[in-house]
Amino acid sequence: MRQVPLAFMDLFKFYPSLKNAMPLTNENVRTAFVVIFIPIRIVYWPYICSEFWKGEPCRVGGAAAAAAAAVAGGGGGGSSSSTQYQQ
Repeated sequence: MRQVPLAFMDLFKFYPSLKNAMPLTNENVRTAFVVIFIPIRIVYWPYICSEFWKGEPCRVGGAAAAAAAAVAGGGGGGSSSSTQYQQ
């Protein structure tokens, strides 16, 4: 949906003569992009991300979960974090 105004924004960006010939159209395209982009970014995108991440921790397991926990400071419970090396 927002790709159409974005394509026209790029058109005006790469062809300055077109931008100078139609300044009102250039501004209208830029405004249309903002009007479409902001609600999607603020409302729709966080909703989609939250729906994705709700089920994701259940799917991650094994070494990947241990590595993620170790990076986050949780230790991970993996064998490398609990093994003591003695000399």
